[in-house]
Amino acid sequence: MHFVDTDFRWTTTGDPLETALDTYDNPRKPHKRRYRCKTCGVCAVSYNKITKRFSVYAGAVKRDADGKILNWEIIKPTAHQFYGTRVMDIEDGLDKWEGYEGNSTRLG
Repeated sequence: MHFVDTDFRWTTTGDPLETALDTYDNPRKPHKRRYRCKTCGVCAVSYNKITKRFSVYAGAVKRDADGKILNWEIIKPTAHQFYGTRVMDIEDGLDKWEGYEGNSTRLG
């Protein structure tokens, strides 16, 4: 999921960089910063300084006891982005885009 930086906020208690996350800056892509779990190392979020967007990995989204995503009505997808590099076809009625929704070629 991709969010413009002004639409993104951490929902953890306290500073997540002190309590839960480490950062990693890719030397080949210095405009990108990744936030990884201090416990298991999985990438939870990344930030792109050029596009000013946060990317949240689906596994980092909080779920209830039944596995349903909390606040689904707020974060449910509006389109498929970067669909040209997909690993499978998705037929769910959402628009498909080569890059970011509304800022790239619409594929379907």
